[in-house]
Amino acid sequence: MSRNQRLVLLATVALVVTGFCTGCVGGGGTGTLIDSDGDGFSDVVERNGIPGSDPTDPQDTPVNPIDTDGDGCSNFDELNFINFCDNNPSSPGSTPADPNTENEFNLTVARHIEQEFTDTQVDSFLASATTLLNQDNTDCPDVPTAVSFQRDGILTTFDIGNPVVTSEADLEAIFNEPQDIKIVNLLVGVCGVSDPSDMTVVIGCAATGGTAILSALADPDVWAHEWGHVQGLGHRDDCPRNLMHTFEANTNALNDFERNAFLSPTPGTATRTIGKTIVTKPILNEFTRDENEAQSAWLDRVINRKYLAGIPRELFQNAAPTTAATLANMLNQPRYKPHAQNIARALGFCNDPTQCNILTQCITSPTGNISIAKLAEISEAIFALGRLAPHDQTGQTLGWLIDSADPANWTNRDINWTYANHRDPSTLLARLSVKSLALAGPKGTAALESLQRQVESNKLPESLANEINESLVLVEGKSPKAGKQRRFR
Repeated sequence: MSRNQRLVLLATVALVVTGFCTGCVGGGGTGTLIDSDGDGFSDVVERNGIPGSDPTDPQDTPVNPIDTDGDGCSNFDELNFINFCDNNPSSPGSTPADPNTENEFNLTVARHIEQEFTDTQVDSFLASATTLLNQDNTDCPDVPTAVSFQRDGILTTFDIGNPVVTSEADLEAIFNEPQDIKIVNLLVGVCGVSDPSDMTVVIGCAATGGTAILSALADPDVWAHEWGHVQGLGHRDDCPRNLMHTFEANTNALNDFERNAFLSPTPGTATRTIGKTIVTKPILNEFTRDENEAQSAWLDRVINRKYLAGIPRELFQNAAPTTAATLANMLNQPRYKPHAQNIARALGFCNDPTQCNILTQCITSPTGNISIAKLAEISEAIFALGRLAPHDQTGQTLGWLIDSADPANWTNRDINWTYANHRDPSTLLARLSVKSLALAGPKGTAALESLQRQVESNKLPESLANEINESLVLVEGKSPKAGKQRRFR
């Protein structure tokens, strides 16, 4: 098995999300994930937990995985993933790294041919990631880690699919490129998604023992975070500034366990065991609105920041009726422009279909060759329309999305913007609209089935097939078929 074949899925492994927001017509996540052994954890969650557990053994669960030799790697992982841990459930594995050692990562880097990263930028990001790990962070308990990241060779290019990755098939093809780090414009609705509710814009995706794919929007701490996943780390959410936090960006704190991972050989290049990773549900207490805090002040706090995989939906599932109107007003204010994608995403969870017009304007009104940040906002706006479609009793929002799944229909909407290397956005917008239908409940699923038939009869372009098929797999409660893969955001 190659280094890229053990991919890690983002998960709070003890939880299976089955819906989006209270009162959604038709629900949000429309499928029920399979639980073969009846232990309360879906097969997807068991296979993709860190450590993993056997989906056919009710005694082997993500909460209490079977680990015969006590080396922190479950028997399921040792028997199913070559070159991870020591592959022997009866042997305790390798000795942890000396905490006084140093480790140097010489990383090969490539960019999508339509991405504009330069050698100088790569060197700057790697140097900043090095500094983050070497410094002592005072916001959370931290252990300085003597790690150095350096570029190995020239920055090369690859020409796979679109610089905006919208299908797991394209993501897999990019993972199979040989470089350690690959840079794209955006990752949208991908990276081990196991339920439609997981779909969002993500800024990094990594393969344990393999490589990392990073959005051009990712800061140096995200480069370090994703390389932590490559080194075998899961998420840790007991302090907001933890480097391996589930959703926080602008982080740098490590504990002893995480330092050991960074100081150890990369899984796959040498067998090793680094112990157990605690994966928990994100702690949202820091975002709780104080009883004396104005709504505007609270929204400022939660909107004006960068997230690894979208603003947490839990913040808006029980939002006050006035929240949607306030968010809509914020969307066009210049001071919120850097984080407008958070506003667009949040609007989708507020159950107010009267805001659909401002979301469609967000998609259709830009001009010129737009920025990557603006494209992230547009992507989240399309997903928000999918979440709001079940609430629109007129059916107009659903109809708009169905029409939008045909690239030819975008020519009638006077789209005056391009992206990347002045690409026409029609096909990309159609692909995003397809994915959004997976969020629109049973009627969205029916629309996807119709689109699939249209592709099969050559009435729609074949270029939509991956997104349509993967979306249908998700609403049926399955993970996109890609072998034994684990992906981590």
